[in-house]
Amino acid sequence: MEYLWIFIGFVAYAGGLVIITRLTPILITHPYDDPTFMGASIVDVIGGILAFIGILLPFALFSGGLFVRFIDFFLLIGLLLISARTGIRSFRAGYGTYRFSRIFASSYGLLLFIASLYCLILLFVPTP
Repeated sequence: MEYLWIFIGFVAYAGGLVIITRLTPILITHPYDDPTFMGASIVDVIGGILAFIGILLPFALFSGGLFVRFIDFFLLIGLLLISARTGIRSFRAGYGTYRFSRIFASSYGLLLFIASLYCLILLFVPTP
């Protein structure tokens, strides 16, 4: 039964990364008060939650064993790379982009980067 939850977690992780990769560039082409921007940003946040669920499930089910920590390490590295790439790409100005939308999208990507870096540090810090 645990392996089914692990599979669900990995599917959620992959889906979250796809959502983050596909929807963050859409955010910068709409003004921040547009309903399309609001809907896309809600789905983008759900994608970030799904990506972290894929990291949380194996860690919680196997009580943070060493092998699971290494799997989570590589999953967090993938999330770090994706969030850094989308955050930095959103800073670039282009034709048909809005300044505040770029600021919001890039700050989301960079905050997701900081959250995954924090989880990466906590992964190997011993707990009392």
